[in-house]
Amino acid sequence: MTGKIQTKERKAAQTKEAILASAVALFAQKGYTGTSMADLADVLGLSKAAIYHHFENKEALFHALVDSLADDMEKLLELHESASPSGFDRFELLRGFAEVLNSHLDIMHLAPMHMVGAPADFTARANKLMMRMQTLLVGKNPTDENALRARSAVVIIARLGFSPPTPFRSRAKGKPVDIDLLLKVASNALGI
Repeated sequence: MTGKIQTKERKAAQTKEAILASAVALFAQKGYTGTSMADLADVLGLSKAAIYHHFENKEALFHALVDSLADDMEKLLELHESASPSGFDRFELLRGFAEVLNSHLDIMHLAPMHMVGAPADFTARANKLMMRMQTLLVGKNPTDENALRARSAVVIIARLGFSPPTPFRSRAKGKPVDIDLLLKVASNALGI
């Protein structure tokens, strides 16, 4: 009996992952507003009811996608916030940031600012995460120059997901991003 339950749970998890992967592709192609649950069902060969079994609505589906990115950012920041002052390394924070974004490139393209009609509350969460990152990089009361340096470093790395292909971002799917080059430029902006 346990084997049947595990098989059923595994199949449900696989279906959910397939829904999320197809949603990323459709949102990227048609936008958030232009994608319907019926479109998603057609692509997957499922009924809409099967999709609604896993996700209450399109907004919940979108949140499942972007929350995975935000949750990984949250873990990265918590790790560095809990480090002792002598154990904190700004360069390693930048590296972790680049690695998190690189692991979520498809989701980065779904940023609400790029998708008309997408839920806006993710933008507020993303802004709070970026402010925490900047505070870690330059402290709570930075000089104007240091605040600008921190913002610049964060934006340089964040552009990884929003920019068209460049030397530091793969021109062909499957090629790795040159994170070392990206970090060199971002750390120079930060002055480290």
